[in-house]
Amino acid sequence: DPLPYPAPHDAAKEGDIVRLDNEYLTLTFSSSTGLLTSVFNKEHGVSIAAKQQLLYYEAAQNKDEQRAGAYIMRTNNTDGSGSGAKCVSSTCEAELTVLRGVLCDEV
Repeated sequence: DPLPYPAPHDAAKEGDIVRLDNEYLTLTFSSSTGLLTSVFNKEHGVSIAAKQQLLYYEAAQNKDEQRAGAYIMRTNNTDGSGSGAKCVSSTCEAELTVLRGVLCDEV
């Protein structure tokens, strides 16, 4: 039986880049890194380069102060520069999977 929705496929098979279009925008992703590289506004003819990173912060564990939780983001970064952010993977890249459907495309 065929699936009632499209099966995921490997975006790398589509070449170096993956494009998703609708009537307003074209989004371009790198198939090697899995990250967004540009956004093109069709109505205005404007293209914007994008640099996407998937990062996280480790929660503060200072027992003398209130710890980070669901509504409080308190990180181990003490200088406030944001330098304590870490990549979600060892290569700072994402696995790109594209679902193309009748109503929408999903990355």
